[in-house]
Amino acid sequence: MGYFLDDIYVSSFHEKQSSAWASFRLALDGIAHRPFRTALDLGCGLGTTAILDSLVTDCVWDGIDLNPDQVFRASRYGAALDLESSFLLGQFEDVIASGKQYDYIAAHGILTWVSDASRLQLFQVIKKLLRPGGVVFLSQNTPFGWSHLQPVRELFYLLHREKPAISLTEKLNEVQSFVEGSAAFVRRYPEVVEKIEGIKKTSAKYIPHEYLNDIWDLLSFNDVESYARHASLSFLGSAELSYSIPSLTEKITADLGLSKNAQEDFLDAFTLRSFRSDFWVLGTGRLTNIEWARGLFNYEFFLGENPKLTKKFQTVFGTIEVRADLYDPYFNQLKTAGSLDHDFLLGQINSSGIRVVTEILKVLILTGDLQWKLQSNKDERIEATNKILVDSWHLSSDSNYLISRKTHRPEKVDPLEILTYLENTKNDQPEIALADRVANRIMKYGMTLFRGPDEQKLPVNELVARRLKTFSKERASFANYHGLESAFVE
Repeated sequence: MGYFLDDIYVSSFHEKQSSAWASFRLALDGIAHRPFRTALDLGCGLGTTAILDSLVTDCVWDGIDLNPDQVFRASRYGAALDLESSFLLGQFEDVIASGKQYDYIAAHGILTWVSDASRLQLFQVIKKLLRPGGVVFLSQNTPFGWSHLQPVRELFYLLHREKPAISLTEKLNEVQSFVEGSAAFVRRYPEVVEKIEGIKKTSAKYIPHEYLNDIWDLLSFNDVESYARHASLSFLGSAELSYSIPSLTEKITADLGLSKNAQEDFLDAFTLRSFRSDFWVLGTGRLTNIEWARGLFNYEFFLGENPKLTKKFQTVFGTIEVRADLYDPYFNQLKTAGSLDHDFLLGQINSSGIRVVTEILKVLILTGDLQWKLQSNKDERIEATNKILVDSWHLSSDSNYLISRKTHRPEKVDPLEILTYLENTKNDQPEIALADRVANRIMKYGMTLFRGPDEQKLPVNELVARRLKTFSKERASFANYHGLESAFVE
């Protein structure tokens, strides 16, 4: 089978892959990079992250994937939302023929699911397509957190080959019965039975891609670094905040005298990390402290929705207690003002240094005490689009950047309200009713509306009109709204 093409993959938004998060994350570390105006998603799937990131940033995304159904859906919804993005069916190297170059390239999870030859090819494509100073997002399964599940995956995969006719659930049940019947297996891997129960609750669109590919390699940081070196890429840091705070990470390996590369794998082993998400760069450098601080002042920092306001918090490295003398000024300012204004931050930078300030900001974001947004004067469409994202998609956004928020992910997205907004503001056919204009766009792009028992024979424009009334009455309960069938709806 190779890369699993029998079904579409799950539709989900990967915040750490977005250009919005990449810009903010690198700003925290004072790293210079090209402005992200163009981006490429290698293995774009349904295009969810690319499409949502395009809606709330200035970044124009392209994507490529081997699955024709996924590319069709991504293209259809990108076009329906008036995006400049293009989604291509083909191999990685097919993008080269376009002659384009990119500021930001993402390959989410792909390294695990392709052959060694394809990985080498992927990095050669990156080397040719990435502009100097451009950034790459790479993620992959690692051996340290997956080692105990390898036997289960192998059994599941073999059973799938031997019994292709039975359902995924039946295969998992058979593997579970076998594992539970082996006392030796359970003694060696006691958490596996619970993990199988968790797999059974996972989306049926996810399981085949993760467990039934012919190719599935676990890659350490050093494995990936050896590929990246061939593309002249340098490691910038983890996309995950908890792995980018020196006072947390350095104490784990401080006494070992290890190189930076070795430290990364030791950290993964220490935390049994199963999945890495990292940023790499082609020929950039660090900012001066003044430039670093100026970059931070492009953002606003304010109290999170569910602040914990605690000096102890859980991380992958265990329970951490922050230093009161460093944390308290921020803690008190947030309690008093609800935000950290630039004068306050400047005072902290002058007294304790930019590195301490950014570390505290990371801690506050991890605890949920702090959220962020980019200060920007965007046009009316972007602001309205952001409002739709906040009100209807439960994705927190403002101006043109996503706000870092752990609890809200647009796992189920319905673009009908975006289409309504586009037609409402475009308004170049005032003689045609809004519902009719939206219905025309839906039919143009081959979209299908869900229909209730009493709606089977309603014309599309009448059905859209009914949905638009629903918007005005129940905007807050969008998750329960039965609207447009899309690539984003499971």
